[in-house]
Amino acid sequence: MNLKINPLKRDECKTISNAFASQGWTKAIEQYEQYFSEQERGERVVLVASVDAEFAGYVTIKWSSPYRPFFEQGIPEIMDLNVLIKFRGKGIATELLDHAEKIVSTKAKVIGIGVGLISDYGNAQALYCRRGYIPDKRGISANGKFLTYGDVIELGDDVALYLTKEL
Repeated sequence: MNLKINPLKRDECKTISNAFASQGWTKAIEQYEQYFSEQERGERVVLVASVDAEFAGYVTIKWSSPYRPFFEQGIPEIMDLNVLIKFRGKGIATELLDHAEKIVSTKAKVIGIGVGLISDYGNAQALYCRRGYIPDKRGISANGKFLTYGDVIELGDDVALYLTKEL
């Protein structure tokens, strides 16, 4: 397997969107164009993995996290780690995280990540635990609100447990 990881290029936005569409996921080209713009402004790093010159997955680093506790502590956040289904189980997510952590370690001592709670995120949950990420001790967050006893929510992608790792 010839794996390469490089920063996002503008002309890859459509390729990435189409690759996810081919497996039935809706990920608009505008999302990746926004990521590219943020990368150009130095707000985000976007790392793209390719296997034998075919798009396989990506991860982003947001230097100023939208998650308030990370933002207040200056903790960069790994956001939106995705590997195409046909490339899973080959260590690509691990390589993407290795690269992301190395980049963050040049500017920060701690890195953060949020993970969803439904079974779709089961592999990611296990991966982050194996890599030494631990909960930030604030519990579950939904749309920026920390949940407590008696809260009723609709479970979706915006409900997450946030984790940190010392680099």
